[in-house]
Amino acid sequence: MDRLLHFGPNVLRILLVEDSRPEALYIERTLLQATPSAYRIKRVADITSAKQALETGDFDVVLLDLGLPDAIGFSGLQALQALAPKVPVVILTGSDDRATELSAMENGAQDYLLKDRASVSALNRSMRHAIQRKQIENMKSEFISLVSHELRTPVTAIHAALGLISGDLSHTLPEPVTHLVNIANRNSERLIRLINDILDIDKIDSAHMYFDIRPDALMPIVEQSIEANAVYALKYGVSIVMAPSDVSADTFVNVDSKRLGQVMANLLSNAAKFSPAGSTVTVSVAEMPTGAIRISVADQGPGIREDFRRRIFGKFSQADDALTRTKQGAGLGLYICRQILEHMNGTIGYDCAPGGGTTFWVELPVETIPAFSEARAS
Repeated sequence: MDRLLHFGPNVLRILLVEDSRPEALYIERTLLQATPSAYRIKRVADITSAKQALETGDFDVVLLDLGLPDAIGFSGLQALQALAPKVPVVILTGSDDRATELSAMENGAQDYLLKDRASVSALNRSMRHAIQRKQIENMKSEFISLVSHELRTPVTAIHAALGLISGDLSHTLPEPVTHLVNIANRNSERLIRLINDILDIDKIDSAHMYFDIRPDALMPIVEQSIEANAVYALKYGVSIVMAPSDVSADTFVNVDSKRLGQVMANLLSNAAKFSPAGSTVTVSVAEMPTGAIRISVADQGPGIREDFRRRIFGKFSQADDALTRTKQGAGLGLYICRQILEHMNGTIGYDCAPGGGTTFWVELPVETIPAFSEARAS
């Protein structure tokens, strides 16, 4: 349903996603009382229809109900953000729950409004604030992306030069100079990883990250990830081992193998950083009762603070304590992991053991390959 409400020269284009007809009509009628603005409202009842509307039309703001028939939790919000990352979203809900409000904002909503408080002034204020916040976010993202692109080439060149000096030429330098060069080399490598993370965030948020998703054997990806990150773990005095698994070598998953390797690298490097020297990070692969395959990375670190758990997968999320500040980067890695896995129909989560130690896990649906299925049957 489209309704054009004429109250002024400017038209605010609103996508109202609400499955309850009485509540949707209440929002529309409430806005009819607003002056001097003008609104064009398109109402849809589910996320599928909302995605179609965003693909074919232009909107200034989305008013999104959380309790939709084809969305669980914030999955609807995340789906709309992936499709139209520059369009602000205001969450409409009947639940007066501070935790839900915080989660909505951490999942990318620009504002949050209780339906029973959706007066004319509250709706106008919420939509205008959401648009302003999104404009600021977009400008910030564009600036960070521009700066990161400009920095990557010179920083990469600096890192290459420092690597050459610390490697082939280190025997010609005094030991104190070699030590300083090694410090500079490690920090330039860290800066490159940060720049790459920021550029990945930009690709994700602008829906420009490319995925080459196809059926691929899972176990080789896991084994190669362990091998590729073993040297990094040794810097912290940590070893990475693969636990025995009943999952067969011909188990396939439908993934972008490069992106799954990126997820594994993040989980393994985090586990190594937060584990004490001399400890072991254990990787295991198991089939779940649901039929999905779970890859687990278990560390022997201090665990995750209770007050940080709710926002651990958020963008720029960092625990505010001395230990994590010395270990962490910019707090982007787990956010990137979650976004990558959502594009591959996967999920990510974690379990904390009493007294310390954390296991991060990734679940992916098994992909049936006809050739292997026929071979097994024979």
